[in-house]
Amino acid sequence: MPHRAYKYRIDADQQTAEFFARCCGVVRLVYNIALEQRSSFWRQFRKAEGKNISYPSQARELTAIRCEVPWVAECPIDTQQQALRDLDQAFQNFFAGRAGYPKPRRKFVNDALRFPSSRVGAIERLNAKWARLRLPKIGDVKFRYTRPIRGEVGNVTVVREANGWHIAFSCAFEHETPANDNPPVGIDRGIVNTLALSTGEMHAMPPSNLDDRHKQWQRTAARRNSRSKRQAKARRHAARIAAKAARQRLHWQHVTTTRIARRFGAAVLEDLKIRNMSASAKGPSKSRARTSPRRLASIARSARRRGTASSGC
Repeated sequence: MPHRAYKYRIDADQQTAEFFARCCGVVRLVYNIALEQRSSFWRQFRKAEGKNISYPSQARELTAIRCEVPWVAECPIDTQQQALRDLDQAFQNFFAGRAGYPKPRRKFVNDALRFPSSRVGAIERLNAKWARLRLPKIGDVKFRYTRPIRGEVGNVTVVREANGWHIAFSCAFEHETPANDNPPVGIDRGIVNTLALSTGEMHAMPPSNLDDRHKQWQRTAARRNSRSKRQAKARRHAARIAAKAARQRLHWQHVTTTRIARRFGAAVLEDLKIRNMSASAKGPSKSRARTSPRRLASIARSARRRGTASSGC
């Protein structure tokens, strides 16, 4: 069953935003402590309990911690349980060889609060533009309702981005693939032209000045005093510009790929190692033996700016 995410901007005042940030900090702490327990105390736990550390065992310890630590108990338990589930899934992926060893979470990196759909209230329309939703221990959250939600809601996530807080709904819906008798097409991805079709058509992402503006504000932040308010302000401005550029790339990818899907019956993509194209230039010596790091960095930047390194293309 296909899934789709619907994201809306939250109208959060300063008090609500501070509570969101505090809850994200608690969730991050719970995740990192649970990771430390699995990494450093798994032998002692198995010797004492006769079994390995798992999500149920850590969830029981979380309940005991909430009874003793008030500032942990004031935040929703659902978000902390979801963090333990994420860690448990990360270790399953590691032992199955699908991913590397789990790493600690960092502040301001993917700050989010995830709630199961069974723990949130129903969406209440306020008017044509706004709606609200009740979240556990948070209350009513007002958000900009730009489009209706289709499908069955699975999870509700409050996420922090450069331009503020957003709420996202992960929905599963039934979808029947319509019959399409149009001819197939081959697609080649590149740097100069983002998409090159076998019909001879070229689709290049329109140039934008946001990348240059982002670079300028990064240089401005680097010149200002370290850890000063002016440096933090410049970094926030650079982050907002980078987020806007990412939204523009995503919009172009959706529009272009939708047009291609409507015209052709099947699309065959080039087996391109896009992760290698967007990787850091400071790799192993064998990977950069014939190409200078400066050249590799230039290729990686072009791949990211043109959208070649994105999974949307």
